[in-house]
Amino acid sequence: MTPPLYIPVTPTIMAGSLNFMKDSASTAEALFIKLNCLPSLHNRFQQLLIDVTNSSQMLRDTALTAKMALETNLKALAYIESELNNAEHIDNDMAVSRSKCNSQLIF
Repeated sequence: MTPPLYIPVTPTIMAGSLNFMKDSASTAEALFIKLNCLPSLHNRFQQLLIDVTNSSQMLRDTALTAKMALETNLKALAYIESELNNAEHIDNDMAVSRSKCNSQLIF
């Protein structure tokens, strides 16, 4: 089973779309106040804008948290990898020392 393919997130497009929605909401608000028509449509659009704004904020927060966790985990992984490399060098040095000692032993 292949993993699902996700469209990459483009923050500038998301921010531009949200700003466009906010600008459109301001225009719609002005028209609603001036003409006082379509109140249910106006209310639905206002709620949609609130939902999109909240979702956008949640996505930004989650992305930032995930990025920070990834950076922390990468640093921890690099540290563990360096410790493993040091342990391998110590093991190799001990093996060389052991073989030298064994070759010098006379039975």
